[in-house]
Amino acid sequence: MTTIAEYAQSKGIEPGLLLTELKKKYPGQKLSTTSELPKEFAEAAQKLEQNIAEQSQQPSQPQKPVERMDSSAIVNADQAIQEASFKLVEADKATLAQAIAVQDGQSEVLGEASGIKGGLRFMQSHIRGKQMVLNSFAEEAMAEIHQQLAEIDNSLIGLANEASEVLGKSVRTGQQTEQIMLKLRQRVASMKGNLKQ
Repeated sequence: MTTIAEYAQSKGIEPGLLLTELKKKYPGQKLSTTSELPKEFAEAAQKLEQNIAEQSQQPSQPQKPVERMDSSAIVNADQAIQEASFKLVEADKATLAQAIAVQDGQSEVLGEASGIKGGLRFMQSHIRGKQMVLNSFAEEAMAEIHQQLAEIDNSLIGLANEASEVLGKSVRTGQQTEQIMLKLRQRVASMKGNLKQ
């Protein structure tokens, strides 16, 4: 038993592409790459290979390309084989051409998808890097603001303490001045009393 994958590999065809074309050719069958190669396709391929082998064993006869004959001109088995071979060759050409076209289409789509994914990864990395820089800048700015606020608070506390100390000194100086003035008044009053006597 020859599977579709084995046959495709032996012919140098992508198994998935051959499977797609066989599904189009035999829509009633449930096929996969591990399925057995359809009997009709296998027989036609085998006949074509036998014809090629027979022609290669007859070097005296010139090799002619397989040409399509008018169905009304077919009068013997050789001509029938020639017509069948032509049809099989044309079917194989069409199948391979479709498989190659599908493979090219897949390559183009995969290339575009790969480019899009690469672009998205670049944009994601760019956004992530930009966000990291902004976060770092914001953190540094906040730290600087906190430091400035702490220094302002310390300055205000120092100013309040200094003002309290100056005010205290001023109050004490005023009290001392009042005491001296009081003593001075008392002394003057005492002197006036002595002079009157």
